[in-house]
Amino acid sequence: MSDAVARALKRRWHPGGRLRVVWNGIDLARVDAGLARQDEAAARTALGTADGRPVVVVVARLKDQHVLLQALRTLERPTLLAFVGIEPNDTLQALARLVPERHRVVFVPFTERPLAFYRLATLTALPSRIEGLSQALLEAMALGLPVAASAAGGNPELIRDGDSGLLVPPLDPTAWAEALRRLLEDPALAARLAAAGRAPLAARLAAAGRARVRGDFTLERTAARTEVVYREAVARRRLLRGDAPR
Repeated sequence: MSDAVARALKRRWHPGGRLRVVWNGIDLARVDAGLARQDEAAARTALGTADGRPVVVVVARLKDQHVLLQALRTLERPTLLAFVGIEPNDTLQALARLVPERHRVVFVPFTERPLAFYRLATLTALPSRIEGLSQALLEAMALGLPVAASAAGGNPELIRDGDSGLLVPPLDPTAWAEALRRLLEDPALAARLAAAGRAPLAARLAAAGRARVRGDFTLERTAARTEVVYREAVARRRLLRGDAPR
């Protein structure tokens, strides 16, 4: 859950005083487990040949992927954009055909093993205009991938813009093209920054995002916060019933 979900419930007249937000957490042991060779091989086959292009991965059901296809039209650096988890509808197919030939677009049907795609990615993106607290973003950030996500729903609770990721206005292809351009810095520029002792933007964001998720969004933290909510509920019920505290 996220504060954004709580606000939506309040708008539906849910009693705000009874709402408690417990952020989603992820199982770091699962995320950090070694990648099976067959999973990596399947992901490489699905992506095809990148030919030196950076790989932008979107792991999600239908969540405004069309915005990224529109953004690619003005992105100069050749890029491989992989949508993992969807079959393209007519709109997405039509937009994919309009993408300049310097780019490649790949659609990968739903898979129960998306982590392999993160291992092959340069960065991950999530353009949805409606979002709770994305498991896909949590996984990508925990693995140290730079992320760009729409400034919508629970994304701003997870991503601090310019610190642990980039937040992009929803449904704005121009803004998305600029965000991708910033994260896909020219390799020569990245090398010059490294030589000067400065980390490129993508590397700085990735490190901060990884630390944020591993510090605040683990299953252990979620369990501890949930326990607090249950204890509060039990105490309130005893108070209403007039039970003596134990």
